[in-house]
Amino acid sequence: MIGLQTRIRLRWRAGLLAAALTLVFTSIASAQNACPLTPDLSRSGADEAVIARDLGAMHGFAKLAGTTGGNGRGTFVVSNGSDNPTSPAAGSLRAAIEAARQAGGGIIVFENASASNLNITLQDQIRVPSNTTIDGGCARVSVSGREDISLFRLDGVENVIIRRLRMRKTTECQAGRDEDGVCLLEQDAVFVKAPVDKVWIAQNTFSQCGDGCVDIAAVDPVTQVMRATVAFNRFQSHNKVMLIGDISCLTIAKAVPDCLLSASAELTIFVTIERNAFVNTTQRHPKAVSRTYIHSSGNVLFTAPYTYANGRVGSNYGMLAASGARILSEYDIIRPLQIQRESMGIYALTEPRQAISATTYSEGPAATRIVGGNFLRSVTNVQNAPALVADPPYSDVVKPKFGSNNVFAAGRHAQCVLARVGHEPQVDPSVACR
Repeated sequence: MIGLQTRIRLRWRAGLLAAALTLVFTSIASAQNACPLTPDLSRSGADEAVIARDLGAMHGFAKLAGTTGGNGRGTFVVSNGSDNPTSPAAGSLRAAIEAARQAGGGIIVFENASASNLNITLQDQIRVPSNTTIDGGCARVSVSGREDISLFRLDGVENVIIRRLRMRKTTECQAGRDEDGVCLLEQDAVFVKAPVDKVWIAQNTFSQCGDGCVDIAAVDPVTQVMRATVAFNRFQSHNKVMLIGDISCLTIAKAVPDCLLSASAELTIFVTIERNAFVNTTQRHPKAVSRTYIHSSGNVLFTAPYTYANGRVGSNYGMLAASGARILSEYDIIRPLQIQRESMGIYALTEPRQAISATTYSEGPAATRIVGGNFLRSVTNVQNAPALVADPPYSDVVKPKFGSNNVFAAGRHAQCVLARVGHEPQVDPSVACR
């Protein structure tokens, strides 16, 4: 049982952070629609040199890989919200994508729609070509689609940037639903399917994403290096946020020795998750599996349980590593929106994998290392084999500094992140926190 003094302390600390966040949400709601970004990229003929300078906001593995997107390959302008998969209209997003594909890549920008939002409802997924940037700039672009299609699919490509868009799914599903009410062919908002390299997904707003908001995954062993950065995004009102890794470790015929937790395992998927806000989300922030290394830094998680249509309550946790994956968490904040007796924060599976059928393994042990961070006492974190989780091979990700018990400094950091994330930030993310 939790004692009276502990309960009072938990509520006091939660109340301090809640008060700080109330100020942030109020100020964001009352902010003018003036775009805080410099420059405003949502104009026809945006200067490519200006866009190139904007790449300075990139950090982590995407920068280390040399991600440039469509820079230097021409600009394609979206001027309307129509979508026709078989005969794309001029000025539509799909027409701009196809033009970029034919040109070997390019930068896709949107006419400034400051008088009204530009809403694009996709009728089918968009396959993004290599060497492409999709940047909503200040045009307040919203991209939506059915639950049974991905919005953007990256499959066998490299050097892609997706920035400053709002992405969500409608409630339409043409494939039918299971007993939980989940669409039978539910797809992600952004699906990155191996082999893919050099990806930067930044400053977007995701909600009600279908399956995952951003999944970086494969069904076969990944043999070439994949590098990506997911930064300054706002994820809200969603269940399973991010799955990263290949699931071949669960298939006996495909599983390789590197699925086991060992110092000699060869990692192939490297992802930086930097200063994102997760609000009213439930699990997979991320879930990392197989030969995957995650560097998570300065993220803010406000988690909540998810109840399916039939009343079943799903899993609720912060980050999970399984089947040989590694997660390094540095100065992340996890605060359940519902103060429960106990909830899982950052943890790794520790039990050995087992054959659970003639063809399938269970998930096996993985490694986590936790540096700093701020958590309610009701949040349980599990470090496992931390010596196997190395520091990242870069130093450009700025690490916030606050102790695990310093709720005031953690609150200031949460304010900073919340004001800078999403497709309509209150403050330009390039402005450092103070």
